[in-house]
Amino acid sequence: EITFGDEGFHARMSQWIAEEKEYPLWTPFEQTPLSKSSYARPPLFNILEASFLFIFGNHEIILKAFPSLITLLVGISVFLLAKRLFNMEIGIIAAILLATLPSFVTYSVLTFNEMLLTFYMTLFVLTFAIGIKEGNRKYWILSAVFAGMAFLTKHLAIIILAFIPIMFLYSII
Repeated sequence: EITFGDEGFHARMSQWIAEEKEYPLWTPFEQTPLSKSSYARPPLFNILEASFLFIFGNHEIILKAFPSLITLLVGISVFLLAKRLFNMEIGIIAAILLATLPSFVTYSVLTFNEMLLTFYMTLFVLTFAIGIKEGNRKYWILSAVFAGMAFLTKHLAIIILAFIPIMFLYSII
């Protein structure tokens, strides 16, 4: 199967990282040596995907299975955390609703960093909510770790900085 656009870029970057065993300062396959541009994307997605390619071999099936694995992990984590927040029925409904959203289904079959961002943002929001509900320090720490992982996945995770004050205001009111 042919990859193109952003999916092709992420697939090739992950292959390059797995082959060279380093994270590039420059985008290694787009420019000539005279017109190098820095590789300024957050590193986590490409490093994680390159790790799978390095461990299991540089096969296309790894690139195609990776988003599905993340989708499965998102569904399981939503079920477990929503079950803890509410009950088992809500956990099942939340996991099914998230896994069947059209935008989620689209990104779950393509190699985009949005899937990993969705995974970490989901874990951040749910552990944050559990931390507020139970006042358990363990969930506050987990929430901070998942926020950091989201920042290392995509710049869009900056929205977390707006989410935290809103949640605190909500808990006060």
